[in-house]
Amino acid sequence: MLTPFDSVVTQLRYIKAAMDQIPSFRPDGMTPGQMLALAESAGPVRGLFLEAHSAMDMARASRHVVFDALHVACMGFSAQAGSAFRNDALVMVCLERLPTNDRTFPERLERAEAVLAQWAQLPEMGTPPVEFSVRQGEESLTLAGMALLHAEASAADAVIPVASQELQLQRARLNGKLKEMKDAVKALLKRDGLAFDTASNGEDALELLLVEDYALALLDVQMPGMDGFELAEIM
Repeated sequence: MLTPFDSVVTQLRYIKAAMDQIPSFRPDGMTPGQMLALAESAGPVRGLFLEAHSAMDMARASRHVVFDALHVACMGFSAQAGSAFRNDALVMVCLERLPTNDRTFPERLERAEAVLAQWAQLPEMGTPPVEFSVRQGEESLTLAGMALLHAEASAADAVIPVASQELQLQRARLNGKLKEMKDAVKALLKRDGLAFDTASNGEDALELLLVEDYALALLDVQMPGMDGFELAEIM
């Protein structure tokens, strides 16, 4: 998505460089300073989009980590509680009723809530009596630890809609700035009797070239998809 955006910024800088070299070249009455300001106005918009994109990636990654831990905890509880209370018919009936399908995030939260409810009802074990806990390697997960893990998972899940909304907002701003700059480039290059089309990638440019008869084609060597060199060979 950023490649066409950066390409238009480069076009504006090329136009500004031409204005610096040719004092009489003032497309649409703009000064070199105004052209530079237009190009540089893209930077903050691009930066905010990247921040929102990075925040969304981090939110998704964090959610995956905590939800994976929640899945492991639920699995460990079902297996170890089933073994510890295998002689308690009532507990076994309750354990068998626990949900096991947790492929989606909502299902995993629902399963964890059911595990917490059942865990809280388990009788103490041993002499002296102690609370049931789930062994996880060298450590033990207690009921309080499970509740904390569930809270962390719920919080991680709640971040996603907020991050997604911010990303959509910054994507819309990026697209708006891209349109503004494209419209500016068209207006700056427009001359009496001169008509031109633009394409955001090599494939779209090729389609235009196959349909229309152009006197001149300006290619960017770093176009997304088919680059300028590949398109030039086809032409």
